[in-house]
Amino acid sequence: MAWPPKDLQLGPWVQTISPPAARRILTRLGFAPIQKRAGEERTDEEDEAAENEIRQRTDIGATERVNLIKARRGQGVFRHNLERFEKRCRITGLSDRMHLRASHIKPWRACADREKLDGNNGLPLSPHVDHLFDRGYISFSDSGDLLIADALNERVLKNWGIPLRPNFGAFRTEQFSYLDYHRRHVFLGRED
Repeated sequence: MAWPPKDLQLGPWVQTISPPAARRILTRLGFAPIQKRAGEERTDEEDEAAENEIRQRTDIGATERVNLIKARRGQGVFRHNLERFEKRCRITGLSDRMHLRASHIKPWRACADREKLDGNNGLPLSPHVDHLFDRGYISFSDSGDLLIADALNERVLKNWGIPLRPNFGAFRTEQFSYLDYHRRHVFLGRED
């Protein structure tokens, strides 16, 4: 049977459900998540397109264009602003900035210019933690509880030495809206 069936009628409420919320609902109904096949991982195409748009903009100066583009890779003004608030990876405790990625909480491509450079929209993360966070396998509650996606095999966390302790320290109020965006639009699991 082809999906969706031709006679299936979905109400307008379906358009208001985010993909992570839909995954949570389907999981609770007993549908198992299907792992992506190799090559289906997110690509940088959307980021590249957004970066090219910034390069073409005439409403901002050259310096601001450079700052916005550097922010995509966690460099420049964004990293400096982030390091004013966060000094270490919350999960691994690593504080050597040479080995940390300045990761956006709300993805760079989804940000307004101000959000791309806002240090409150970032976390310094060890590379393997950044991988899990960027792809939505982990997230955080505002109080600092680690949220683990249903699709993530907990052996990955164990093998990578990521502790399953319940809390990694509360976030600042200024980070809440970014974390909320991450949980609603990036995180692949449930919040409860």
